[in-house]
Amino acid sequence: MSDFEFYSNDLQLTLRKKHFSELTTEELYAVSRLRVSIFVVEQKCPYMELDDLDQGAIHVWLEDANGIQAY
Repeated sequence: MSDFEFYSNDLQLTLRKKHFSELTTEELYAVSRLRVSIFVVEQKCPYMELDDLDQGAIHVWLEDANGIQAY
């Protein structure tokens, strides 16, 4: 889909927007890992995070040199 670069002082973020079918295996893993760490582990919500809705979704996230910072 599209990427946008954001710069602010020493911070550089890239906004990524992709349909499920466009995600690389690395991006899918990073997104899934982050979602599980936030929704299941931190919020203590023991439910299936992967719910068969992701395949039809547009996935949007911010990343920097260290990886995904917001999803």
